Amino acid sequence: MRTPISALCVVAAVLSSAGPARAEWLLTPFAGVTAGGRTGYFDPDGAASRSKPAFGVAVTKAWGRFAVEGEVAGVPGFFTAGEGGLITSSSLLSVSGNAIITQPLGGLTPYAVAGIGAIRVRMQDTADVFSVSEWQPVLNVGGGLLVPVTGRVSVRGDVRYRFSRRGDGVGSTIGFGTTYVDFWRVSAGLAFAF
Repeated sequence: MRTPISALCVVAAVLSSAGPARAEWLLTPFAGVTAGGRTGYFDPDGAASRSKPAFGVAVTKAWGRFAVEGEVAGVPGFFTAGEGGLITSSSLLSVSGNAIITQPLGGLTPYAVAGIGAIRVRMQDTADVFSVSEWQPVLNVGGGLLVPVTGRVSVRGDVRYRFSRRGDGVGSTIGFGTTYVDFWRVSAGLAFAF
């Protein structure tokens, strides 16, 4: 019985220190790069491990130190190595819902984020033998920093690790065991408050 009471006391202390519960919306278009990519999909050119551009937009609703976020992001060419590669076109598209906890420090606002969603893996090869188009469940964890520029605009820097489930590639023409996609994403954008 002591553990649940202790947990309730900790939750009450955190919530009481959160400040006023004023809701605020943020719209954040962002751009960045991937790093440390790993995959179980057929990747003959080793393209997944190379840095690729990433783009997206996040909509966040904040109440004091706590927030929820919806994010859509894409990585064009994730499995594409360029001219002469076996994979001629590819992309990742992710949609996720995230929970955010912030800790304001002076004028800066560092935060931690975690969420769940889905990622669409798409690739096309020259012979149409290893082509894939399927959705995978995905988790993400990370953190970042909000730096105010004006009363309504902030610069947002963010690092997240995304990892999909391990499973059979149901959308694959041919499979080579477990299919998954994991990668880091480093991004920056402007957060507009409204």
